[in-house]
Amino acid sequence: RFDEAGYPNLRNWRDYLDDVVKNKRTANKLAFRYNLRHFSLINNEFGRSAGDVIMLDHYNKLKEIIGEDGMLARLGGDNFLGMCSVDKTKIVIDYLTETEAKAPKGMVVNISTSAGFFRIPSDHEVRVDEIMGSIINAYRIAQTGGMDNIVFYDEKFLEKKEKSMRVQQYFPEAFERNEFIPFYQPKVNVVNGSLVGAEALCRWFHAGKIIPPAEFIPVLES
Repeated sequence: RFDEAGYPNLRNWRDYLDDVVKNKRTANKLAFRYNLRHFSLINNEFGRSAGDVIMLDHYNKLKEIIGEDGMLARLGGDNFLGMCSVDKTKIVIDYLTETEAKAPKGMVVNISTSAGFFRIPSDHEVRVDEIMGSIINAYRIAQTGGMDNIVFYDEKFLEKKEKSMRVQQYFPEAFERNEFIPFYQPKVNVVNGSLVGAEALCRWFHAGKIIPPAEFIPVLES
């Protein structure tokens, strides 16, 4: 039930999750999965032993925030799973977005995370696999980078995921039909007004309308 470093392990987490679901204690709970971003750089900078101290300090502070009515476990490496009451959503998100952790010799380091969240409705009989699937899906989106390192599994998330799947589905056929059109934005010498080059911009014309670049370029890049 505990790993070699003393953290509650995945088995411990599954026992906890089975219990709260079986006894219908998931109402207004917030489940999440996260990892410590770029933690390998901290291990390289301070050494693995110091990295263990920093990780434990980060864990203990979050565990204190969650309190007795929640759970925090280590999935392995710098990956963690947690559950807390929804009234602690803001403070948990603020903490996981970025916070300071103690390093040896009185030093401190800034720790940020990639995290996926699932807010369990009060009127919803949730299943264990639904909780795990929701936080894992949200976490995977958060881990891809970009601006959203904190992602919630909700209607907005599902809509975004559906759009992503459609882009991937339509892409091969759209490519064959030459629906991706380059536009060239001129670069002008401001001294003499001469044309010195251009920036190539991609636009997708599909089903009689233009699909904004923000809706397809990040999907295709990933």
